[in-house]
Amino acid sequence: MSFCIAFVSCDIKKEKIPVVVRPPGGTPTINVSIPDKIGILSKLMYLDLSYNYYLQGLLPLTLGNLTQLLHLNMSNTDITGTIPSSIGQLTNLIFLCLSSNPLNGTIPPDI
Repeated sequence: MSFCIAFVSCDIKKEKIPVVVRPPGGTPTINVSIPDKIGILSKLMYLDLSYNYYLQGLLPLTLGNLTQLLHLNMSNTDITGTIPSSIGQLTNLIFLCLSSNPLNGTIPPDI
């Protein structure tokens, strides 16, 4: 399957539906960032982008629109910049992990 650039799998037997995007054969040759449009996924409950070393750029302010989010893991990526205060709007969030990223600044008090 040399034409395939990603594999997406869903497990509908659980209450949450994780979607895992993995490049075949390891690390891709391109770097990507989290698009601002992620904020339109307002019913999203679980987002795990950890260990995606090709993920770069800033955390979008629109993450604060994901008000149903329970789990957010973006550890071990190459996300830079500061943690946006809009993450404080995620009042249903139970798990947050942003470790092992080149982030700077302070943790917003709303988190």
